[in-house]
Amino acid sequence: MKHIMKLQTSEFIEIHKKFCAYIGARALKNPRLYSTIVTEFMVWLEQRGISHIKQVKQIELQEYYTYLIQRPNTRKAGTLSDSTIKNHLLVLNILFQYLLDSGFLKRIYVTPRYKIKDQKERSVLTKEEIKQLYAVCANELETVLLHICYGCGLRRSEAYMLNVKDIQFSQGIVIVCKGKWNKRREVPMSKKIQEDIKDYVVRIRPLLLKEQICIEQAFFVHTNGMRMSKNMLNKTLQEIVERSQQQQIIEKHITLHCLRHSIATHLIENNAGFEEIQKFLGHSCIDTTQLYAIRRKKRINLT
Repeated sequence: MKHIMKLQTSEFIEIHKKFCAYIGARALKNPRLYSTIVTEFMVWLEQRGISHIKQVKQIELQEYYTYLIQRPNTRKAGTLSDSTIKNHLLVLNILFQYLLDSGFLKRIYVTPRYKIKDQKERSVLTKEEIKQLYAVCANELETVLLHICYGCGLRRSEAYMLNVKDIQFSQGIVIVCKGKWNKRREVPMSKKIQEDIKDYVVRIRPLLLKEQICIEQAFFVHTNGMRMSKNMLNKTLQEIVERSQQQQIIEKHITLHCLRHSIATHLIENNAGFEEIQKFLGHSCIDTTQLYAIRRKKRINLT
């Protein structure tokens, strides 16, 4: 909206000020955008005679969702873009979670989800389903693949580029030399993961290398002794899934990146902090990490 929006209600002014301070204290990109989105929402509430945040129920959130869908775009013809609507809803989710955590509210309602047409959401496995995949691994390489992409949360491209030298047993970490945007990070390994990976590196991998033993640095190697392709890594996962014979897992169409989403979700369920998960996954900003939390938080849904 091009005109300047100004809050009138003292409670909204206080919440807005404290929320902006909360955003400013964290690694959230474009804090001004958060301020603008929250201001627009609160001005919309004021225009409907709402002056206290506790008056906001599911019906108001649904009506505001409709408002966003229909709101004219002030920069060009038409309505708001898909990404802009999703940003508005994301910020509102973060706002209401802040209000719950800080004691302004004792319960919060579900912010409507906006799904881009034909966009599929990545599936997430439960902890029990992860155990079922581990149980049907046919060899050490399959087990280690789950360790790297689930237990360590590496992306498919990161698993593909992983070299043996990146596994630091003395420190108990996996070094991702070039993650997304060429970022480097260190991922901790559990004792069990260290033991299995060491067994693979010392006992299994040399058998796969054959004559390539002196030149191939790849961590994941095919039976021909060469680095496994990204598609081969995914194919290996699909073989594990099919072998499980669990229809609920098969129907989720799991990819290696889904394993990464799964560990993020499970860490949140175990009450790990956002900053800790952000560092573990290598997210450039905490906003992305909070997307996982939004799906997992218990809310009252009256729809």
